[in-house]
Formats: sequence, structure tokens, C-alpha cells
Amino acid sequence: MSFVSTCSRFVKAGILLAGALVAGSASAQKPAGPPRSRNQPLNLNSTDSAAGPAARARAKARANDCEGALPLFDEAIRITIEPTLRRDRGACHDKLGNAQAGVDDYRAYLYARPESADAKDVEERIQVLEGQLEAARKPEERGGSGASANASISINGERTEANAGSKSNEGREGREGRGATSYDDYSSQVKRRDDAESSSLRMGSGGAFGFYAAVRGLFGTLNTDVGYSVGVSPRYAFNSWFGLVGELGFAGFGARAREAIGGIAVWVAPEFRVRLDSYASNSLLFAFGPGYERYTGLDRANPAAFNSGHLRGRVGFRHVFGANIALDLTFDPGVVFLQFDGTPQTITIGNQTVSLTPPVDPRGLLGGNLAFVVGF
Repeated sequence: MSFVSTCSRFVKAGILLAGALVAGSASAQKPAGPPRSRNQPLNLNSTDSAAGPAARARAKARANDCEGALPLFDEAIRITIEPTLRRDRGACHDKLGNAQAGVDDYRAYLYARPESADAKDVEERIQVLEGQLEAARKPEERGGSGASANASISINGERTEANAGSKSNEGREGREGRGATSYDDYSSQVKRRDDAESSSLRMGSGGAFGFYAAVRGLFGTLNTDVGYSVGVSPRYAFNSWFGLVGELGFAGFGARAREAIGGIAVWVAPEFRVRLDSYASNSLLFAFGPGYERYTGLDRANPAAFNSGHLRGRVGFRHVFGANIALDLTFDPGVVFLQFDGTPQTITIGNQTVSLTPPVDPRGLLGGNLAFVVGF
């Protein structure tokens, strides 16, 4: 007969006589549950108002009667899918030394509530229990032996067996057998969340560096030659949704050598990101900011020279490969103000001499940008 089953029958036999004593003890005794620390900060408070087995189980757990609470948790979990019951039952198993049973319940809770406020605390407690289980396995792998017993544990209405030898050796069969698949799923989720929160390209903060290539066209009063721009793109993310993006490179227009123009190109803007999934593998990008470009003739026979100030926006899509490599594809519309260089023309009107300077020529700018970005 298992240890948990024996305790369960004992509690059921004496529950009518002990009910009043337990209620009084619960109101007078300070809970002695796991210490409020980074290793085990869990509590057994609940926001649900359910009566019946769930409420009674939590009352017993708060009164430090986890042995009496376990069968009530089992009963409640058979009739409801409330994830916090798995967390609270896991805390009871944890306190009683049933490491594997506690790990299984904690995993079930994290699977249902991966973004809960206490998710990191539960993950840390799982790591502690996993360490205990691993330490208990090593002597057996060297041929050692130890006393053990089987504990029957109910998980969502199913009965399963878990070893309950020393307090850190429970559930070896569950861990190495049927539980391995769910553990792999759990480990994958934890790793993906950690990668996302530490990556400046996903949900974290930090710098990034990119290489970009763009095609663009100017639309206005003069020609409509297709242009290009290439260069580097330094970036910095302050949090999961806001950062700065810049460009420093070369921009040019024209395919014919004698007519081609080009020069330095600079742009900087605040960037807003909207993630499309839990780990920000895909995000929408929005940016708008000022820029400057200087154009001169690329052939000595071409005397063209002018400055370009512009306001350019950006709307696009980011896909992140792994943790710190991304590809950005954006549409970059803007308005460009061209100031042509040249000697002012002097004309005489009547007896007065007037100097005419080249005017500012506004143009529309449409373009697309492809950037390969690496975070660090």
C-alpha cells in the first residue's frame, strides 16, 4: 500500500472528528509553507470562489496539512480544469518531498499559463526539484541501491505510479518514460521565452547592427529615375516595443555613367514594434524620422550637386531566426526637399539688380528596404 494512499484513508476516516480542530487550527496557526524566496515563493491563495473540494483542499494546505489536502486536490482536479489547482497541488507535493509529482503539476500549470505573473518563480522551483531528482539518479547509475516505495498520484483523473524513495527520488519512471515528451515541450517553451526576453530583436533590450539595401524612386517635377541605397544600420531597443533605428550609407540615382549622381545618406528615427506571436518571432515595424543625403555627379563631366533633406516613414515586417538574427522587409515612403547648388543668377529689372538662388524642389519618395540584422 502506498504512503499517499494510507494517508488518504486515514484522513477520510477521521475527517468528521477532526474538522472542528482543523478549522480552529487554520485560523490560529500561521502558515508554515515554503519560505517566500526566489527558490520557492509559491503561495496557496486563490482568486476563485469555488466551494467543495477545491476550497477545502486549499484550506487544508494553508493550515499546513498537505497530506490531508492531496486527496481533495485530486478530487477537484477530476472535475475542473482550473490550472491553479495543479500549481497548488504541486506545492503540496513539493512540501511533502514528492519531487516528481510536484514537477509534473508545476509543468501542467505552466503549460496552461505560460505568461502568468509567477511563471518564472515556478520555473525556478522546477529547476531545484529537477536537480534533486538528477542527484538521486546518479548513485543508481553507478550500481547503488536504496529503499523505495511507490506513490499513486492522480493527474487529471488518471492514476500513475511514481517512485517515492528518498525525498528527491520520486517519479524516476515518469521522468524517463511517459513524462519525457511533456518535459521536452516544457523545456522548449522555457528556452524560447528566455531567448525572446534576452534578445534585442524580439522582446528584450540592447543593441543590434544591420546591413541594408533599398530601391527608391523620386516623383515630382523632374525625372523619375530609379535610385538605390546601401549601407549599415545601427539600432538600439529600449524594451519590447520601442527603439531607435539609423542608417548610414550611400544613395544614388541613374544608371548611365555620365548622368549618375550619388553621395552620403543618413537617416534616424524612433521605431515601434508590434509582436504578432508570443515570442516575437514575427513583428510589425513602424518608424518615422528625418534624413539627409548629398548628391553630386559621379562623372567629372557631370556638374550636378545638391543637398536633400527629407522626412521618411517606414512600415514593415520582421522575422527573427533563432534568437539574434532577423530579416526586415519594409516600405519606406517620404517627402524629399532638394536644394540645388549653383551660382546665383543675376538679372537687372529696370535699374535694380536682383540675385536669383536655386529654389527648393519638393519631391515624393517611394521605396522598399531589405535589411539583415544581428542583435547583441
